[in-house]
Amino acid sequence: MGVLLLAAPGLMRLLAVVTAARIPLTAISMTLTFRVVNGFGLGYGAAGAAVAAFTVGTAAGSPWLGVLVDRRGLRAVLGLTTVAQGVAWAVAAWPARRCDDSRHCRCCSACSGW
Repeated sequence: MGVLLLAAPGLMRLLAVVTAARIPLTAISMTLTFRVVNGFGLGYGAAGAAVAAFTVGTAAGSPWLGVLVDRRGLRAVLGLTTVAQGVAWAVAAWPARRCDDSRHCRCCSACSGW
């Protein structure tokens, strides 16, 4: 039965695409871990909480993105998510800078525990 399944037309190409599509999720998890531990100076427990929040957000948003792909098309949603990821990573990079003037950095001071 398993051999017949692997012989289905287009299945090997689909498996290759699905496997390649999982690489960014792993990379994001590792990047978040390093960012929290090295960038913010927090422990691995906080890094695990950040990765868990990312995982829950991904799980919660995936059905919505699926509906959006069905309604608007793959290219439109891919463009939207690419821009959103770029903005999210740009914003995520900002609070890691240590600011000596607390008048201008109240938000990052409060959020990062400095």
